[in-house]
Amino acid sequence: MKEPIPIQQWLPAGPLRDMGEKYVSQLPDVAQNPIGPESLMHQSDHSWSEYLVAYSLLYPGVVVILALLGGLGLGAFFIFCRRREYSHRIFCSKCGSMMYPCGLHCPECGTPNPSPVP
Repeated sequence: MKEPIPIQQWLPAGPLRDMGEKYVSQLPDVAQNPIGPESLMHQSDHSWSEYLVAYSLLYPGVVVILALLGGLGLGAFFIFCRRREYSHRIFCSKCGSMMYPCGLHCPECGTPNPSPVP
């Protein structure tokens, strides 16, 4: 019995695995060739073709996962920055609207800020 081909361990059961097994089974059997420059080249071609098939089958899923993780990271950074900005604001003593501590007057009612922070 032949050892399992590495690509068969990566692919989920179903049509993708069947397609990968069919492709790999059509490759020449390198173990039957005598050792020499040609067999080394065939072995190299064989292993690269396995990785190429696995990469081409798994690539769309990996890209989607990376895009989702990147979007979640950017969203978390945006929320962090927004909360940090709002936590540093102060309320106007007259109208109650939020303003920056460095503002000289309230943007809504124009009341001067008693202690502006530079």
